[in-house]
Amino acid sequence: GRYYAEKRERKYAGQQKKGWWRNVKIGLQCAKHPWILMGYAISFIARGDSYLTSSLLVIWTKKYFPSDPASEKAANKRATQLSSMAYLTVFLLAGCFGYLNDKSSPFKTLGVVFVSLCGALGAIVLIDDPTSVYTTYSMIVLGIGLAGVNATMTYLIDRNAPEEHRGKVHGTESLIMVIGIFFCAILGSYLLDVWWRGAPFVMFIIAAIIGLILLIIIYITRGSWLAKYDQNEELDEEIEEKS
Repeated sequence: GRYYAEKRERKYAGQQKKGWWRNVKIGLQCAKHPWILMGYAISFIARGDSYLTSSLLVIWTKKYFPSDPASEKAANKRATQLSSMAYLTVFLLAGCFGYLNDKSSPFKTLGVVFVSLCGALGAIVLIDDPTSVYTTYSMIVLGIGLAGVNATMTYLIDRNAPEEHRGKVHGTESLIMVIGIFFCAILGSYLLDVWWRGAPFVMFIIAAIIGLILLIIIYITRGSWLAKYDQNEELDEEIEEKS
């Protein structure tokens, strides 16, 4: 009757919950491969930067204009222009970074990405004026970094995820993206209100520097790191044993 139906539903829900957590656990265990770990780190930064070039950019721009309807309209227009320059650059260069990922080393590609992000965000902080033409140039450079981030994170995951766990790894990557948006939106908005209008950009500079440091660590230790997990079969066996 109804009692047994509800019991079966609770059991099924428990199995689903356990299965969901197991998938996440396997995805996190796959991060022992250095390039999957880097893919996760980039996905965190990438979706956080999408907030930077949308809502946060509008708020930042409005702080430079008087509080009247005409000025607010001008601020929204300028923020849209800056965001459009960044996303236009992403659109034009995404394919180029895909080509570079195939023909070149990920170390070189990610080096360009992180340097572009640090340079563009640092320039925006130093210029400190959304109406400046140099801010427009900085947004174009930022778009170069974002194009590389979006193209490279998917490339690293697809290339290095174990075939048997590829869906789990992509699911974990998506979860990290959501966490990145939430974290960057909350912390960035808080810093903007309580500290300084350029604080969110500094936060993303720090994130890009951490990514660059991680890249250097992978470069230095890649021999021993990759030798241990180069065979997908070895990684699969370890995951199954611990899951």
